[in-house]
Amino acid sequence: ASESNQEGSPSTLQFSAVLRPFMTKAFRRECTDEEVTEYVRIAERFSNEGLAFEEATLQAIRAVLVSPNFLLHAEEPATSDTPERLSDYE
Repeated sequence: ASESNQEGSPSTLQFSAVLRPFMTKAFRRECTDEEVTEYVRIAERFSNEGLAFEEATLQAIRAVLVSPNFLLHAEEPATSDTPERLSDYE
């Protein structure tokens, strides 16, 4: 697989490779593919507007840092009355 698409701009996989690990730490949990895609699209939008890979990625990181998932610890509702083990992120 190529690191860039045919126009020479960064690929979705490149943005995802940077954003997924950052988001996992920022959100204190594993991120869904849909969540990662949302922020990859932000980076791609800025990349398509002419920003370099690093700058486009920085814009997506800024969006992560103002997300409620970063600012607040969101918990899933309990599915039973039985206590559950904490994950490595909790």
